[in-house]
Amino acid sequence: MAHPASYLVWLGLEPHQRPDQVAAVLAAEGILVSTADAFAIGPSHPSAIRLALGTPELAELGPALHRLRKAIEAIPP
Repeated sequence: MAHPASYLVWLGLEPHQRPDQVAAVLAAEGILVSTADAFAIGPSHPSAIRLALGTPELAELGPALHRLRKAIEAIPP
């Protein structure tokens, strides 16, 4: 979920994927993300992570997103 002109993207996760665990798995892969709870107000937080697409060099973005997808898909249900 993102505005078309934004460099920030909210990536919703599957119900079995906890954002803090996904962030830890990605950090082990060298990909740093923020969890939605850092930006949420109130007791409930969306199950999502925040991606800053403007941070990596353009040539690194595609491979990083590929690694991100593989790491998230590898998290068992």
